[in-house]
Amino acid sequence: MELTWKEYGGTSGVHAREGKLLWWSRPGGLNRRFGEVARSQTFEDLRKNGPAVYAPPEFIEQPGTNLG
Repeated sequence: MELTWKEYGGTSGVHAREGKLLWWSRPGGLNRRFGEVARSQTFEDLRKNGPAVYAPPEFIEQPGTNLG
């Protein structure tokens, strides 16, 4: 599973691999790779506390994502 969305002129997203979620953000612009960030989260933590970072509600509630 992988979801992406436009955010602040760049791209953000989340993907599930190896039993965890990886939330990531890549700013727009020429030197965007220098501003890339990522944060992992377990599915248990997601169910208990919600997303580790901002994510648009329409992505979290999307059927089949197991995020909502």
